[in-house]
Amino acid sequence: MIKVNICKEMGGETMKLNYNKTNFQGVNQWKSQHYFEGWYYKQVSQDKKNTISFISGVSFNDEDPHAFIQCIYKDKDNQHKTFYFKYTLDEFSYNNRPFEIRIGDSYFSKNEISIYLEDETSLIEGAINFGALTDLERTFLNPNIMGYFNYIPNLECNHEVVSMNHSLNGEIIINGESIDFNHGKGYIEKDWGRSFPEKYIWIQSNHFDKDNISFCCSIATVPLIGRTIQGFFCNVIVDGQEYRFATYNNAKVKVVKCNKDQFYILMKRNTLTLKIKGSLTPGEELVAPNNGRMSYTIREALTGKLQLIIKNNTGIVLLNTKADHCGVEIVNYDVD
Repeated sequence: MIKVNICKEMGGETMKLNYNKTNFQGVNQWKSQHYFEGWYYKQVSQDKKNTISFISGVSFNDEDPHAFIQCIYKDKDNQHKTFYFKYTLDEFSYNNRPFEIRIGDSYFSKNEISIYLEDETSLIEGAINFGALTDLERTFLNPNIMGYFNYIPNLECNHEVVSMNHSLNGEIIINGESIDFNHGKGYIEKDWGRSFPEKYIWIQSNHFDKDNISFCCSIATVPLIGRTIQGFFCNVIVDGQEYRFATYNNAKVKVVKCNKDQFYILMKRNTLTLKIKGSLTPGEELVAPNNGRMSYTIREALTGKLQLIIKNNTGIVLLNTKADHCGVEIVNYDVD
């Protein structure tokens, strides 16, 4: 079993966890055989030629407990590369007030990341500071992107959006090549629980042909009280106004088409209809959790294309915009 001292709090006192679940949720999971937690930081350069995402996390299980940092990188030639750096749990520490994570020589917070990753073939290092984070609208009934599902204990997978969009300042150096992320855009989210959903769609972008638009969407099978339902959320922020479509606010979703090349999704809530159309490239493999173990692979594309159309019930178009450099994952979801 995992020893009690594997998670060291770096200082201060543990914050009372509130609506925003950015903080380390695994404080009391040190002896769990089936638990994972991971934070996803995505950075896109101002010229959109380079994208790099870091996933910092922990995997608690009997067979292979460890901390990890994954990296997926798209270079200026649209080539994707992935890296998986593995650490002992003693090399993981956290602080929840303010939120900070350290794994090995790398550091993650709401304000910045500092990276030093090295193995036999690769050296990735650098630091990026974040501008003001773009948060969600939060209420007691909808405390985070999970809505009232946030209050249901022991879900297979929980999700939080930390920042829909923020500016970047810094650089990352990969094997001696410097990548400038000054004035770029970033996005942060996280997951925790036992396993990723067996079947899901995930789409994210904040690089639209109109400024000040951010988008994230997830549709997944959710085991719940002895049965499986399809749960979803979709959040669009346009010039500070939020459009939320989700299971918990009585929105409806229909996946019209979805395969390894393209997707077409319809959502409706009250008087609003949202059309989501897009395409994706094959992407690269990332390691995903199953019963707490990082034991199977999924594919993530960083160069997907996307169109969003929002109409009201009189047919007036409130938004018609296109995006590129979308993050897209489609796992076991095939509708033609």
